[in-house]
Amino acid sequence: MPPRPAPASPLAPAPPELPPVPAPIEVAERPLDEELEDPPEELEEPPREPIEVGPHSLLLRAIDFESREPIEIRAELWRVDVPASGGWSAGDVLQAWLTIAKEGSRVQGLPSGRYRIHCGAERRGAPDPSVFSVDGSGEAPLVEVRFPRVREIRLRVLDETWAEIRTGRLRSESSSSSRSDEPRWVQRRRFKRSGCIGIGGGCGFSRRGCWRDVEAGSQGFPLGDADEATRDGVRTVASTLAPAGRRTAVKVSHASDAAGDWDYVAVSVPLERIEALVHLPDGRRAVDAGARIDAWCDAAPGPPGMAASMTIRVRVTFAGFRALEFEYGPRAPPSFHTLELDDAVLGCVK
Repeated sequence: MPPRPAPASPLAPAPPELPPVPAPIEVAERPLDEELEDPPEELEEPPREPIEVGPHSLLLRAIDFESREPIEIRAELWRVDVPASGGWSAGDVLQAWLTIAKEGSRVQGLPSGRYRIHCGAERRGAPDPSVFSVDGSGEAPLVEVRFPRVREIRLRVLDETWAEIRTGRLRSESSSSSRSDEPRWVQRRRFKRSGCIGIGGGCGFSRRGCWRDVEAGSQGFPLGDADEATRDGVRTVASTLAPAGRRTAVKVSHASDAAGDWDYVAVSVPLERIEALVHLPDGRRAVDAGARIDAWCDAAPGPPGMAASMTIRVRVTFAGFRALEFEYGPRAPPSFHTLELDDAVLGCVK
């Protein structure tokens, strides 16, 4: 197996000539591509994808795009448009994982070619990294990292008269997921005899908060601040607002990679309006007999005027009866519903 380039190290005074330094390098696993057409019955185990070494070294420096200050950051160095070799098709190769130090870092043992630097901590939606050539000059373009910005999530809730609701109780659940998928611009190499390619994985966590009293400000209920998504991770904030009084709830599901507006709107009506629409076969109100009625509006991003066209989702459950689901529109004529006996009870009756 050919030697491999060394990971980056903090910048130090460079000698007149920097010979390649062979060292292990991390390379993504290549499991089976499920989209492969007509795979052979027995797939050949592919060899390790060849990582070419060469005589060049490369000085890398990174700065915060906003502050222009030097930063330390984890990065991937991709060699692009690598010719076919060793049974692998042409494509892009992950040459090295590295940490770019504040004072700069140098990578050694690189072959001539075209490269890109990918920083997973950069905010999603930032421009794709530019392509540069390694041909002996020894320095790459400055890596300018656009970090995620912090933005506030807000919610306006209107009642059945289209007046704004000002008080309630709020509970939020936040979750984060991270991915090691290759960048979107990568043209992955494929092992020709088996179709194996590189592919990433992921992980995540979630955290639920407690109910707390909230009041709406001039721009609605503050649901909290959130960072924009990074290239490698997305945070989701799921909030439930219970307006003061017996009213239908509001649910907000916000992903940090959402484009455009982070201001949400929803509608809430007195719960008794919904309860009056659901009855048992004998004519009694289902809620009076012990049925559970969950009613909520799924908030959507947009201006307050959107509330006029929004609906409330309703789910009714009661032992011995089939679950009932329907939508209620505050401006639509009321539609009454009767619970139906479930199949087990009908079988006993027969």
